[in-house]
Amino acid sequence: MIVKVRGKRDKERLLLISVEMRKILCVYLTWHRSKVPSDYLFPTRDGSKLGYHNTLRDIKELCGPLGIEVRLSPHGYRHFFSCNSMKQGGDIYRLSRLLGHTSVRTTEINLQSMGVEMVKVVDQQLSPLSRVGLR
Repeated sequence: MIVKVRGKRDKERLLLISVEMRKILCVYLTWHRSKVPSDYLFPTRDGSKLGYHNTLRDIKELCGPLGIEVRLSPHGYRHFFSCNSMKQGGDIYRLSRLLGHTSVRTTEINLQSMGVEMVKVVDQQLSPLSRVGLR
């Protein structure tokens, strides 16, 4: 349930995947490998390395119909994911690790655009006093 990925500057890291994602990847690999033999998990049609522009095109195709209005780029999509994670009450330390940041400070810098109001909303959702029915 762990996948090794290579990111910026060929930095490798391990990602946890869900049982559902494992099933999807197995189906995808069986289908795709029969069509295009390649060493890459997500290759181009001819089996070569997927480039930035291919990824950007695919993100735009996927996000448009879903109504996701973000700076449509791989980095913009990561930022959208990060902000949504925090809005849902996520833990910044877990998010930092998931994003592959070597420091939580990097994650904090990336989340500065959320602003004080969003931090207050999340804080109110997580506060123990918010769950107590004071009358």
